[in-house]
Amino acid sequence: MNVKKVKEKLSRPWVAVNLLLLIVFLAMVTVHIKVEPVNLDELLSIGNDVDSKNLCDSPECITLSHELLNYQDPSVDPCVDFFQHSCGRFHEQSVSESRLQKKKHILRKQIREFLHKIQNSTSKSENLMKLVFDKCEASKKTSNDNYKISRDAIHDVFNDIKKIGAWPLLDKNWDGSKFDLNEMLSNLVKLGATNLGLFQLDFRILTEGKFVRIAPTLGSIVHNSTMISMISEILEANGVQPDSEEISKEFEEYSSLQMKLAKYQSSGKLSISLPGVRSINFSSLITEMIHPSRVSKIFGKIRVVTSEHPLFFKSNETESDVRREFPRASLRVFMRNFVDKGNRDGVKKLTEELKKNTLEMIQDTENLAPPVKESMLKKVEAIKVTIGYPDHFDPPGTLDKEFENFDLDSTDSYYRIFQKLNRLRSEQQMEFIAGETPISPIKEVLKVNANYKRSKNALTVFAPFLDDPFFDITYPDYVNLFFSGFLIAHEIGHSVDANGLGYDENGKPMDGIRLEHVTEYGKQGQCLVDQYDNYDDPVYGKKMNGTHSINEIIADWVGHEVTWRAYKKMDTSKMLSLIGLKDINMDQLYFRVQSLLFCRERDTISLEETLKDVYPTDNFRVNGAYARVCGGVQLSGYITYESGEEV
Repeated sequence: MNVKKVKEKLSRPWVAVNLLLLIVFLAMVTVHIKVEPVNLDELLSIGNDVDSKNLCDSPECITLSHELLNYQDPSVDPCVDFFQHSCGRFHEQSVSESRLQKKKHILRKQIREFLHKIQNSTSKSENLMKLVFDKCEASKKTSNDNYKISRDAIHDVFNDIKKIGAWPLLDKNWDGSKFDLNEMLSNLVKLGATNLGLFQLDFRILTEGKFVRIAPTLGSIVHNSTMISMISEILEANGVQPDSEEISKEFEEYSSLQMKLAKYQSSGKLSISLPGVRSINFSSLITEMIHPSRVSKIFGKIRVVTSEHPLFFKSNETESDVRREFPRASLRVFMRNFVDKGNRDGVKKLTEELKKNTLEMIQDTENLAPPVKESMLKKVEAIKVTIGYPDHFDPPGTLDKEFENFDLDSTDSYYRIFQKLNRLRSEQQMEFIAGETPISPIKEVLKVNANYKRSKNALTVFAPFLDDPFFDITYPDYVNLFFSGFLIAHEIGHSVDANGLGYDENGKPMDGIRLEHVTEYGKQGQCLVDQYDNYDDPVYGKKMNGTHSINEIIADWVGHEVTWRAYKKMDTSKMLSLIGLKDINMDQLYFRVQSLLFCRERDTISLEETLKDVYPTDNFRVNGAYARVCGGVQLSGYITYESGEEV
C-alpha cells in the first residue's frame, strides 16, 4: 500500500466529485431489498461500521466501489443470471461500450493531452513526437484531401524524384540504355521506401527467427486520374510544363504492367535465401536499410526469407498517427507520466504467483499421462514474461539513444517528416532483425491487452494493463488478483489450450500431443464445448459454436481456476475493504469484481458476425463460467447472496 500516493491522489479535486457520485450508490443486502439511494451521511456511516481505518479510500478504490454498486441490477437473482445481476445497469452508467474500450479512450486522450501541453522536454524522443504532432495538426487544417500535396511538400517531393534517378517526363534526352535499376532501387531505399514497385521489403517473425522478407508488392488503390493530377501539380509547381498526353501514356503502360503482374500469384511459401534474380543486388538493398554507422556490426546478423513467386522469385486521428510512428516513444510517455512506477513491479510479482498456481493446478490434475503432465509443467515454468516493456529499456536514456542519429526540423514539410520517419523505421527494424533491440518499431506496444504467443512461449502484459482500472498499487491485493490476475491467468491458459498443447516449452511444434489424447482434459474440453453449444444466450439463443471458441473458453477456465486457488491462499483479514460493500463477503466480491471485466452494452451485431469471433459472448463468460455445469472449474466458493452458503 503506497500511503504517499493515496494522500496525493486524495488531494485532487476530482476525488470530491467521486465522493458526490457515491451519493447515488445502491446498497444491497439481498436481491429482494428495495433499491434506495444512499446519501452522504449513510455512506459515511457505512464506513464507520467497518472502521474507516480499514477502508480503501484511494480514488481508484472509490471508483471501483462506484462501478460495483451502480452497474449492478439488484432486482435480478444472481443465481438465475449473474451477468445481469452484476452488469444490468452498465448501459446507464457508462458511455463506453466496455471496460476495455473505456481504457482505450482514456489512453488516446492522455497521449493527446500530453502532446498538446508539452513544450520543451529533456527527452529527444518526446520533442520529436511533439514536432510531428504539431505538423500533423497543421496539415489537417490546410487540406481535407488525402491525395492533395501541401505546398511546402511539393518541392521536397520533386527533389526526391530527381534523387531516385532520371525521369523521362523531366528529361527529354533520357537514354534508356543508361538506366541502372539497382541504382534506382538503392536510392528508393535510402529515402526510406520499402515498397519498390516490382517487389517489397518487409519483416517477418517466424518460428526459425526474425527475417527481412522479399515479397511481391501489394497493389496500390490510387486511381490513375488521381496520380496524373498529382504529378501534373508537382511539375507545374516546380516550373515544368506537364504534358498531359505523355503522362497518360505512361500510366497506360503502367496499368498494363500491373494487370500482367496480377495474373501471377505467390505460392505463399517462403525460402530462407535471397531471390535468384541476377539483375538485382538484394544484398546491397538490405545494406542500405541499415544506418551507415551500424552496417559492420549488424549486417552479418540479418537473415532473409523470400516469398516464392513465378515472376521474380524461386518456385485518421492525429495522436494515433504519432503513436504509430513513435510506438516506443509513446510507451515511454505513458509509463513516465501516467503509470505509478510501483505498478510494474506489482504485476511482475502477481504474474509469478499465477505461474506457481498454474503449475499446482497441472500437478493436481488427475488422469494426465506422466509425459503429458511433465511437458505441460516444463512449458508453464519456461514461459518468458514481459511486463509493460522489456528490461532492455530500464536504464535511463536507453530509448532516447535510439534517436541520437535522427533529427527533424520545424521547417521540414509534412512529406519530408514522414520520409525521414520511413527511413528511421527501416533502420530500427534492421536493428530488431539483428537482435540488437527487443521491440520491433512497427509493433503496437500500447495495446489495452495481454497476449500469449505460443510460437515463442512468451507472455506480454502491455503497459496500459499496468494502470487502473485493471491494476493499481492502491487497490487491495485481492482486487488486483481478481482483475489483472484473471486476465494474466487467462493468457497463461492459452499455453495449455487445444492449440497450445501442440507446442513445447521452446515454442516448437510437438507431435503426438493433442487435446483428445489427454483423457480427462479431453473430456473437460468437450464438456466446455457442449456447454457453449447448449447455452441459451439472451440475445442469440442456443446457436453458439463451442468448437470455434474452445481455446478462449479453456483460457477462461484456467483463469478462474488459477485465480481462485491464489485467492484462497490470501489472508484478506488485514487488507482494506471497499467502501459501501460491507454486506458482500469476500467470496462474493471475487465474482462481482471479475464480472466487471465483461460488463458491456447489449450486443447489437448479427449472429453471423458473433459466430466469427473466437471469444464467447460476455454473457456466457460470466454465467457459463459460474454455472459449474462441467465441474472442472473448482469454484467451490460460489455463494448465494441470500444464504451466504455454497451452492
